[in-house]
Amino acid sequence: MDTQGPSPRSRLVDDLIPIVFDHLANDTAHVAPLALVSFAWLVPARRVLYSAPRLLTYHTCYLLSRTLASNPSLGDKIHELYIHPASRMCEDGACARAASLTPLFRLPNLTIISLGSDCALRAEWYLRSFAFPKNVREVRVEGLHWSVEDVRASIRWNETLVSRFTNLKRLNLVNLDLRICEPRAFGSPSPHIEFLHLDGVRITYGKLSELAYRSWEALQELTVVVHECKTEYDLQTILSEASQSLRTFRYFTKESAPQQDLNSSIDEDALASCHALRTLELSLPFSHSTLSNLGQRLVRLEVLRIYGNYDITVAEWAAVISAGVFPSLRELYLPIGYELKRLADWPYSYSLQSGEAKSVRQECTARGISLQFGYLVS
Repeated sequence: MDTQGPSPRSRLVDDLIPIVFDHLANDTAHVAPLALVSFAWLVPARRVLYSAPRLLTYHTCYLLSRTLASNPSLGDKIHELYIHPASRMCEDGACARAASLTPLFRLPNLTIISLGSDCALRAEWYLRSFAFPKNVREVRVEGLHWSVEDVRASIRWNETLVSRFTNLKRLNLVNLDLRICEPRAFGSPSPHIEFLHLDGVRITYGKLSELAYRSWEALQELTVVVHECKTEYDLQTILSEASQSLRTFRYFTKESAPQQDLNSSIDEDALASCHALRTLELSLPFSHSTLSNLGQRLVRLEVLRIYGNYDITVAEWAAVISAGVFPSLRELYLPIGYELKRLADWPYSYSLQSGEAKSVRQECTARGISLQFGYLVS
């Protein structure tokens, strides 16, 4: 009988198994068959397959809950949970649907929670149900693009959520109504959000700055996509508090002809005070004087992307680049409009140094700035 154990060759194969799964971490379709090779392959395969389950129906919620009931240790491997079930795709009753979700709320190692479809309706109900909210670093709530008023996704941000998700760093809200309850003077401290993404969010009560009341000093990235500019966003308050930390700011409006410019929507001085800003993306009107002011104060800006703003002429863009504002700029994106793109290579600007006529592209080349033209995808 052979008592020497596995051969060196088999040990070598076992050593390579984790490397194989590292390359397949985002390809679960190929990971599942590998779990059937042997027990040595099953353990790392489970780590990949159960790390971030995506549940799009109540039936898949039920199947995962049943699996966790028979093998509780698998629940420890789940770090990201994507729950987007829709009742219109389920024939079971409300009790059965609720029962399929209940075990998922008790997962101990969740760091990312994503709620959608039915779970985005009164999302605060579901968020309050998670048993280990202190571990959660990221929350996403995504409503449907075609939802009607009566069944629109929503979330009520109040002190209960604030006190539970104290370590929240990323918040992503899409296509929903947001009700922000006024914070109490001596209530729980707000989480120090570092990344905030809002797309199609309608604030029905309160102000956005109260989402992390007096706790914006850690904010690094802010993205806001609105259908129309509203005062409830009070971005100037957030920008002022995050002036020393904010690295990326994106503000897009889906209005075909925005009624408000940068000053009325954001406040030029508040934006210019963000001295740490590296990336700035805007799709609303602003003037040449505003551009010059931002260029003189945002000295660390490396990427500037402008969409749909034709208030600044080609000659003014070239003059700004020639004047040396935005001294750290490395990438410039201008609107792809037919006229602006066609004129970009014309010698409209006047170089202050050489006295020669230069185009926008030539001015950017002289400063080592990559010039591109783009448009905003709605």
